[in-house]
Amino acid sequence: MKNEIENRPLLQGKNLNDLYMSIFQSRENLYSQADLRIQVKRENIEEVAMKIINAIHKEIIS
Repeated sequence: MKNEIENRPLLQGKNLNDLYMSIFQSRENLYSQADLRIQVKRENIEEVAMKIINAIHKEIIS
């Protein structure tokens, strides 16, 4: 997100860490109800997508 600030006017001049924490806290209850949880660290979009696909596949065949 840091690289996209100039393309996202609502993020300009904001502290991204504070904004992220605010959004996360407002959604935390919903996130806790998820059927699947994917651990993400420094993976790129394609790697995260594969993690999601693999988790769904495992859920289906179980």
